[in-house]
Amino acid sequence: MRFSALLLSLLLGHFVVHAQFRKTPWSERLPTPTVDFLANPSAKGLPILLNFWATWCEPCKLEMPSLDVLADWEGGDHLQVVGVDVRESSLRAERFMTERNLHLRVLQDPDGQMAKRFGVTIYPTTILIDAKARARWRVEGPVDWTSTEARQWIDALRTP
Repeated sequence: MRFSALLLSLLLGHFVVHAQFRKTPWSERLPTPTVDFLANPSAKGLPILLNFWATWCEPCKLEMPSLDVLADWEGGDHLQVVGVDVRESSLRAERFMTERNLHLRVLQDPDGQMAKRFGVTIYPTTILIDAKARARWRVEGPVDWTSTEARQWIDALRTP
């Protein structure tokens, strides 16, 4: 585990834990938007935490270390943790990740179309997708993804 990311997560955890977030169920009437990497055979059978963020977003900056720690813990074998950098250049996102020693997988959404398909208007917004590639929850606002509560949400995605 990367010590610096864990330490930063613990130091900032107090803010993230006490920050406001809103968790709502994904409407059963809405299909899960299609995303290329969801169709990837290696992704099948794994729940996905899809986090929409931007480098200018202060709550996103606070949440990122806990996402990185979660991605490190899970190692891609039990959960895919994927950040989606919205409406920014890949160079800006890469610089942000390097400066903070973060290693989680980041996709680019330069025109904001993926965010639009998922109805994202607040940053950060996380979509929790179950092992059958169905969106289950929308979480708006920063979360400590290493917390017991967040781990319970993730564990529930693994069961049918």
